This record gives sequence, structure tokens and C-alpha cells, in this order.
Amino acid sequence: MSYAFSRSDKSVQAALRRIAIEQTEFGLARASDSGPLPQRLHDMRLAVKKLRGLIRLVKPAFPDFRNEDAALRDAARHLSPLRDTHVVEITLTELAGDQDASGLLPWEVHPNAADPAGPVAAYVRDITGLRQRASGWRLGAPGFDPVAAGLASTVRLARRRHREARENPDDETLHAWRTRVKNHFYQSRLLEPIWPEVMAPHIEAANRLGDLLGAHHDLAVLAHRLRRLSDPRATQMIDRARNRQVEIWAEADLLGARLFAEKPKALAARWGALWKIWRNA
Repeated sequence: MSYAFSRSDKSVQAALRRIAIEQTEFGLARASDSGPLPQRLHDMRLAVKKLRGLIRLVKPAFPDFRNEDAALRDAARHLSPLRDTHVVEITLTELAGDQDASGLLPWEVHPNAADPAGPVAAYVRDITGLRQRASGWRLGAPGFDPVAAGLASTVRLARRRHREARENPDDETLHAWRTRVKNHFYQSRLLEPIWPEVMAPHIEAANRLGDLLGAHHDLAVLAHRLRRLSDPRATQMIDRARNRQVEIWAEADLLGARLFAEKPKALAARWGALWKIWRNA
């Protein structure tokens, strides 16, 4: 089934278990595949992001949230050095354009980036444990109430991180905002069936904002690596990266203001009303 609630789910708790099991199995399948590593890493990390968005949506009624969120965070961290090694190569190539950037990449590499076997095995261990626990997950409240509270909480945090980014739009602050934007994107996808025609543009905007902030973060990672070098071309690339980040921030700021214009409780109430209509249809 798709990454979304379904009317065939007997309850939100049943949906929580079903979706969690589907995503863990997807992540584990990609970990054991023999395809190109960059795409496998993307899919493995994607499973974690979807799972974190899912459990945060029901956080107010999910007693195991803290432990499971920590497990997912650890699983993603195992793969981060591998992911960054591939992403900086792509980001530098796109940023350089027609300029010759050859020879800029042989910098110090994280030890885990040389051999993916260890990090992937650690990811599998963490996700396997979560898969075994997911079938027994319980929520402390029925119906849409925990979803409404989790949805409002995520929007509230996203709005707060946006305000902080406006006060200080540095790499760390925008990365913190991106985390909440991605949470909201995945939560919106989970709720898309309540009215697909209306939800689709909202989901598209959230996805665009997440992609913008992701590109901003990739440029920050690249710039951090380039600062280790004495090559004059590295300085040029850093300047290009910063200029591109300024452009990204201008678009992200406006899009974020529009996306999160509605107050958290109002959005949760409106989507909750649509949920009831959908469930009773």
C-alpha cells in the first residue's frame, strides 16, 4: 500500500503499525540490494524520514516515541558519512558548471565512507529491531485526536524555526527548519486521501520547500569541505555556494510564509473536519 492512511485501516493505531512495517521492510530490502550505492542510500534514508514523520504525527499519544525516534536517528546517522561523500561530488559538479573543478575532491574522507558494509549493517540492525517492535505499537488515544495534536505541533515548530531563520539565516538554523518542513511534508502525504485534489498542491509546496532547504544544506556541506583546501578554485566555489544559498533563502522564505500562513490549530481543525468526512464517506 502507499504511504498514506487508508479507509481500510481499522484505526489510526492499525495504520501506524501497517505503515511502519511497510517502510521498515522497504528500507531493509534496499539495504540488501546490489544496485548502485547512492540510490540505495537515498531509499534507505527515505524510509527513515517517512518513519520519523509518521511517529511524530502521533507523538502526543505514542508512549514509545522518544525511544523509537532515537532509534531512527541512529539509523540515519550510520549512513550520513556515505551520503555526504556522494552528495558533495554531485553538488560540486553542478556548482562548477563549465569551470574545471577536477582535483578538488581528494580531501580527507570520513573513515566510514571508504567501506559501506559497516554502516549499512548498523542500519539494518537498528531498522530490524524497530520492525520487530512496530507490530506491538500502541496509542494512548483513539480517533483523529492524536493526529490533530501531532500535526499542530509540527506546524508550530516549523513556524518557529522559520522565524528563527529570518532572524539568523545561517546554515544551522535553516537546516533545523528543514527538518520540521520535511516532517510536515510526510505528514501531509499521510493525510492526502482526505481530499486529494486539495491536498496535492499543499504537498507539492512542502516538497519544494524541503528540496530548497536540502540544496541549501548540501551547499553548506560542500563549503565546509572546501575550506580545508588551499586551492584558489576552492575559494571561488565557496563564493558561488554562498551566492546560491542567498538565492535559495529568498525563495524558501516566501514559500515558507505561504505554506505556514495558517495557524497550527486552525489547520489541524480543518484537516480534522476533512478526515471525518473522508472516514464516513
